[in-house]
Amino acid sequence: MARDLDRIRVALGEDRISLLAYADATYPASVYGTLFGEHVDRHVFDSSVDPGGLWRGQYMAQAEAIRANVDAWAAWAGERDGVFGLGGDGDAVIAGVEETAAALHAEPFCGLDRTFFDGIVGNGAQHRPLWDQLADTVRGLRDRNHAAVEAAWLFAASEWEQPAPGQTHTSGLVEAITAEAEWPTDLETYFADMRLFRERYPYGNGVMRALPWVVAFREDKPREPMTRVTRERYGPGLVVHAAGNPMLSHAGGAAMAALVDDRLVTVEDDGSNEMFAVRGNAAVDALVTGYLVDGRLPETDVTVPGTPRPAVDPARAAGFGPRLPDTEHVKHYLTEYRAAAKRR
Repeated sequence: MARDLDRIRVALGEDRISLLAYADATYPASVYGTLFGEHVDRHVFDSSVDPGGLWRGQYMAQAEAIRANVDAWAAWAGERDGVFGLGGDGDAVIAGVEETAAALHAEPFCGLDRTFFDGIVGNGAQHRPLWDQLADTVRGLRDRNHAAVEAAWLFAASEWEQPAPGQTHTSGLVEAITAEAEWPTDLETYFADMRLFRERYPYGNGVMRALPWVVAFREDKPREPMTRVTRERYGPGLVVHAAGNPMLSHAGGAAMAALVDDRLVTVEDDGSNEMFAVRGNAAVDALVTGYLVDGRLPETDVTVPGTPRPAVDPARAAGFGPRLPDTEHVKHYLTEYRAAAKRR
């Protein structure tokens, strides 16, 4: 891909090009800079891969990032026990979540079982503005209230690529890209990690992040080793990364920034994947635009605010009756969130 990109540069008659890469595309962009650095002008890696975790480590880091989001949500909900009634601190909320999961395992509710419930908790905790709605949904499922089921299905919807309408297959692009890496061939390695993940990271994709991948036991080998990323022939740029990104963990973005000596823009307390010109974060958009257009780099790493948590006063009581999720609000927010990257 990097070599093809350089042929495009030549065809355009450009001596240097700038790179704006999102998510997994930050890896081929970083490889381009390694191989053809003299032809790089400016570069922005938005929601970067971890250059030291490709590719199994990248997937395993997702489970850790999801768990960190869940713990942060649980602590927030625990501070508002008078509103949500899920427990008085983060540990108590997690204990209640696990009790509900066990009850759904023993007796599913409206077709919702433990795996489904673990999924909604992991997926929902990513979205700070919906933390109150997630708390109401968890409480509703705990109490087996039918009014919480629709919101639960909305939270459970996967953001992974789905077949197009009328199709039964998705693109194999991700599988092809990850085939360039070496994967363990000892099943015991996978079994040990999966047992660990089952206990530590049950939410979201959980144990699936540690299981064998499609090319683990192939007979052929990559045509050449993966490129060791460096930045030797072009100047520093920007790495933009949300602190709570569960798809590409912030630790990976920080590792990329350190490796190539870029400025790291951290979006604080935000679970978004892909930020610039996607999420409406004015601070991120101003920093990236100022650099790409005028060449202005921050002097140091920068932290900017992310999407706000719901304005729920910890001292406020819940009032009368159970709290139920606002399904229309959840649907609108998630629809807009998932459509934003496609509009990019």
